[in-house]
Amino acid sequence: MVGGLMMAGVMSMMVTPWALRNYVALGGFVPFRSNLGLELAIGNNRWANGSTYGTSHDDPGNPIMAMHPYASGDELARLIAQGELEYMQEKQRTALHWMRVNPGKTVELTVRRFRLFWFPPVDVWSRSSPARRLKAVAFSIIGLLALVELLRLAVVRHDRAWLLMAAAVGPSLIYLVTHVDPRYRYPVFGITTVLAAHLLYTIGRNLSTHVPIIGARLDQRRDV
Repeated sequence: MVGGLMMAGVMSMMVTPWALRNYVALGGFVPFRSNLGLELAIGNNRWANGSTYGTSHDDPGNPIMAMHPYASGDELARLIAQGELEYMQEKQRTALHWMRVNPGKTVELTVRRFRLFWFPPVDVWSRSSPARRLKAVAFSIIGLLALVELLRLAVVRHDRAWLLMAAAVGPSLIYLVTHVDPRYRYPVFGITTVLAAHLLYTIGRNLSTHVPIIGARLDQRRDV
């Protein structure tokens, strides 16, 4: 509890100057980033499939990219004309309306985004990305082992289980309602790798403890 409160206090001290800057520059309360509405709209529409790019990195006619001011001149002009905060709020209203009208598709996309974050298939990387098959396998194995280890720590009531879960899983939650790109996994790749390694170490230690006992019992049976 004390550790959690200390982390919250440090985070608040770091975020406050940025929130004040946003209030002055954007004219509203924006504690972190202003683009949540845009990301919701990019990830929740009739073309969405859970991935950031919706269809393909290499598709020049990708309709998802045409919705983003980074890739669309029309959207950039609207952003400049409306102002950042109003533009993002409009995108958020559009996304939330689509999610309300399409609850089944929203749930389906949420489940798919969970899979893309923790068990990414090969096609979430561009065809030009080196060793993308190896990346998919490594990301998926580490993700599975890390989630199993977090569950194990919670079951045995480890005193740091919930903090570890917050650190490893917490950053992924926002992407369950927006969209997923492989690079979004990078901030937690270190801690999930450590969790995966710790699970393997625990399994190995338990096996090494029980194997001699099993061997001794077999020897006793042979003597009899």
